[in-house]
Formats: sequence, C-alpha cells, structure tokens
Amino acid sequence: VVTPRWYVLVGNTLELNLRAMLAMKLGRATMLDAIRVKEQSQGVIYLVPRDGEGGLRTITLDRPLFAVHLANAFEEGSDVVLDVCGFRTFTFGHEFGYRGPHQPLDPKTPLGQAPQELGRIRMKRESNKATWQTLSRLSCDFPRVHDVREGHRVSAIYVAARLGTSEPFDSVAKVGLSMTRDEAISESVWRVPANTFVGEPLFASAARVSSSDTDEGYVLAMLSRPAEGRSELCILNSQSLQDGPIARIRMPLLPYGFHGTWDGAAF
Repeated sequence: VVTPRWYVLVGNTLELNLRAMLAMKLGRATMLDAIRVKEQSQGVIYLVPRDGEGGLRTITLDRPLFAVHLANAFEEGSDVVLDVCGFRTFTFGHEFGYRGPHQPLDPKTPLGQAPQELGRIRMKRESNKATWQTLSRLSCDFPRVHDVREGHRVSAIYVAARLGTSEPFDSVAKVGLSMTRDEAISESVWRVPANTFVGEPLFASAARVSSSDTDEGYVLAMLSRPAEGRSELCILNSQSLQDGPIARIRMPLLPYGFHGTWDGAAF
C-alpha cells in the first residue's frame, strides 16, 4: 500500500521443504506443500521512501505476523498507520480445498489454524518498533476501502469473512472505524446462502465528489454458486449491508475469483 511519503510492505519470511518439493515433482504434493513460514517471534514491516531519500526503514512488530492482503495505510503527523489482515502464523497447503491434481477438490476442509484477523499497526517516526491493535476478530481477508481514499484515514473497511469453520468465505462484512482513534466502532455482516463462495467485496461510492471521506454507496460482491451452476453479482447498500442485496445480477458459472476493481469514472 502507498501513502504520500511511503511504500508500505509486510515481510513474510519463507523457507523450502526439500522433501515436499521432491514429492511435488512426482505429482504427489502441491507447490504450496513445499513452502513453509519460517518461525519468528516478531512481524516485520518495511517502509520504502517514495522520494528515494532517507533510506529503508525496517519496523518490528510486537507479535508474529504473516499477511498477504493489506487494506490501507495513511500518515498522521510523523506516524505511519497500516491496516492489514494477518495471521500469527500460516501453514501452506489445502487452500480452498485444493489437495493436488490427483485428489478431488474439497472446499469444506477445515482450516486447522488460528483465523486471520483485521488489525492496525502504528509506526512512530522515532522508533523501529510497532504495536498491533485488533480491529475485528472476524476470520476475514480481501480488505478493501473507498478507492479514492487509499492513503488517507477511512471510515470503513470491507472484507470477505468466514463465519463457518471451513475454508471458503461465506460472508461480506463492514468494519466501521473511528476517524479520530485507532479502533473499530461498528461491525455489520451479511452471510450468504449455503454452498456459496464469496469473492472480494468492492466499494462503489455514491458521492459525486471523488475525494469524499464518507462510505455512502454500494458494496459489490461476486458470489460463486457451483452447486447451481451459476455465479451472481450482489449489490448491497453500504449503510445497511447486513440486510442483504438490494439487487442481484445472475451470470453463468465463472471461475471463483479473488480480486476486482470498480471504475467509477464510467458512470
């Protein structure tokens, strides 16, 4: 993620399992079975100056962190603040029920690890250490914010969430944030019907001014319903997300996708 002064990255230290790599070559394991997260006591965040001056900053966290998807980052005075979905640790293999080319897909495979949570990391200018503040204990991923507010403080983060115990995401959630403090002030969740997978939720602003800091608008979520042989684009009111879709667009079955974008300039 990007702020006016910084590129912000999370460092995930990995190592290879050579025995599993050989099994992968023989078709008996997946590539992800051959990768593991290196045990570490502290998470690491890198701040790269956008102007190329001042050098790289390496920040250590007060807890382990493995993160793939970052929600947003912004600056507040000399502080840099990062919102991120993160695990304490992560075990690769069987993601979304995939167990290799010779075994059937089983999306109900249990996670077998602690859930991923949404949290906030605040990094101060005079320190190379930072702390974690949990914003939501929902098991969640694919965090998104109002696109034109990226790099600034926002009032809401939208995530795909998991209320059940198996791998696919089964809910869309909105985490409302304080605009003055490092805390969440509300949480609303819409759970989809059974046997339905949720992709990344996208925010579409209803405001005519692109720099609006409100979250008045719509949330777009692509659902995969393989048992029915179709996909569905659901449109939810961001102010009453828990009430479910205000519109549905039926489509033929599409591959279960993770990411997307909203082009508000086209409307």
